[in-house]
Amino acid sequence: MNNNRYPWGVPQAVLQRAYQRSSLYVITKLCFLFFIWYCLGFCILKTHSIGLKIILWFFLGYFINGLVQLVHDSWHHTLFPKRWQNRLLGHVLSFLFFVLYHPPRHGHLLHHRYNRTERDPDAYNTGKRSWDLVLLYYGVFLLGVPLAIIHFNVLYPLQFYNRHQLRKHFLQLGFLILVQVFVWILLVQKNMTHLACQTWLIPVFFTSIWNGMKSVADHFQNDWQGSPLKTATTVTSNPLTTFFWNGLNYHLEHHLFPGVPGYNLPLLHPHLKELFQQNRSSLFSSYYKIWWRALIRGPEVIDREGKFNPFKFQNEN
Repeated sequence: MNNNRYPWGVPQAVLQRAYQRSSLYVITKLCFLFFIWYCLGFCILKTHSIGLKIILWFFLGYFINGLVQLVHDSWHHTLFPKRWQNRLLGHVLSFLFFVLYHPPRHGHLLHHRYNRTERDPDAYNTGKRSWDLVLLYYGVFLLGVPLAIIHFNVLYPLQFYNRHQLRKHFLQLGFLILVQVFVWILLVQKNMTHLACQTWLIPVFFTSIWNGMKSVADHFQNDWQGSPLKTATTVTSNPLTTFFWNGLNYHLEHHLFPGVPGYNLPLLHPHLKELFQQNRSSLFSSYYKIWWRALIRGPEVIDREGKFNPFKFQNEN
């Protein structure tokens, strides 16, 4: 590799461009996604057909998943130049999904460090054959959001936090609950619970389908304890999905360059595609192909050895 190229053979000029952040782009996308949410929410309230409502909820979930991907990038502090700006947006958006900001970030950073190993806290789709594995795997497909509410607000901290972190976490959780209760009391007083359920609560749960599809695809047909080129999956999909899901369908590129903003990951793909093909990395052209294969195949059954020590890595966030 010559001097004007960086890791994995990507030209230095391309990497420099890819690492650039655009606050204007992020703010514009946020406004656009919330505008779509408003428009589809308006249509949901205006229609009296439950069938049409379900269709609208389904499509709205697709766009709301774009906000979930922005939360993901806030974990890596790649949305804005200052860390507090990323964390502020992450906290605000996480509130919409009834989940605290820090636990999923803590788990996600560990996932990047120990991807596809026994220390990976996000390897829910791989393990020894058991009903627990099967139920969790298919649960993520359809019930990812309600499972995330329980997992990250309660189960994950109990498993991975020490006493000091737990005290801080449950204070934050108590604050989240108080604010949610206040919001819903206000909605009841204003006689707006019907509106909130149809345009916020139900659409967020429909997001589970899209987020579950992406979550399963992110590490579909990956090697357990494999090389970095074989432990994440890229789905080129289509320009609309790439835009609305903030480029994170290029998930292998994300794992190789986690500091690159998601919306710049497509810039790296042309320079990595040949390397991926040579190493038989997991590349797919659509989520549909993965979804049906993953649905039929089920979780990857292997003999996982070792046990994750949650307290050994408690300060990595």
